[in-house]
Amino acid sequence: MIFVPFFSFLMLLVAYLVVAAIFSLMAPVPTAGAGISDSDLSLVLKSQFIIQTIFGLLAGLIVIVMLVGFPVGLILLITADYQNGKFSFSEAIKFGWQSMKNNFWFLALALVILGAAYYLPSFLNWLIQGQRPAAFWLVVIYTIMMALWILQIVFILSWLKISLNAAQSQALNFQDLLFGLKFKMFFWYVFGSLLYSLIVLGGLFLLVIPGIIWSIKFQFFPYFIVQGDGPIAALKKSAQITRGAKLDLLIFSLLLNLINLAGFLVLLVGLLATAPTISIALAYVFRRLEAAAKATGQGL
Repeated sequence: MIFVPFFSFLMLLVAYLVVAAIFSLMAPVPTAGAGISDSDLSLVLKSQFIIQTIFGLLAGLIVIVMLVGFPVGLILLITADYQNGKFSFSEAIKFGWQSMKNNFWFLALALVILGAAYYLPSFLNWLIQGQRPAAFWLVVIYTIMMALWILQIVFILSWLKISLNAAQSQALNFQDLLFGLKFKMFFWYVFGSLLYSLIVLGGLFLLVIPGIIWSIKFQFFPYFIVQGDGPIAALKKSAQITRGAKLDLLIFSLLLNLINLAGFLVLLVGLLATAPTISIALAYVFRRLEAAAKATGQGL
């Protein structure tokens, strides 16, 4: 079970080596003169070449280890029946996979709608870059972008609601996608997201690790908002249900990202299967943590 954090560490190490190698390559090459003898210059150039070679070999070796370890670790984690007393990795992923298969066409269509609402504002912004449209059309374009941004948030909340329903084996329908939310949830989500971002950003400034811990601690606040809680209450309840499970949630999140990466590598089409699977799996984990918190009398 230590593979995922180790895999993450290797990725960070590769990034460090690549950056270090780039800076090494960009370093000014000393030339003869200015008090530098030919022998000293030769020694400096040889040392620089050795350092660059070592960086390159280490980066190549670690990439090979990751390429071999990625499928092996993914298979081991999915098939392992690891559980922390509140949720099981394999049980959550298998549940998400089965639910995705049972509702594939509905979830795929909902995902396409969500993706369109998510990326259309960026696409429109890209279209007008470098252009000088008339003031009227500029207003029209930015009005459309604002409307799409609002729809984006609505569809995100709707997707969470669908995932929660799927996690309880409830029937999924388009009414939940389009009309299953209350108007105030939009503002609660925006305010809650702002608070969540400020909390995590503040933690990242405190030597990074607190930011990672707090991002896990408060990550379930949108689910509570969908269930009708305000942003402050949602953040507090998320902190309660993640108590004693943060490390497991970190490992589980890394595993879900690996699964989504596998879907991305299959010509993007695989995301139609992996994205709903991990969404439902995470909602399933949320339900289990919520039930465990209620069972221990944490006042949810």
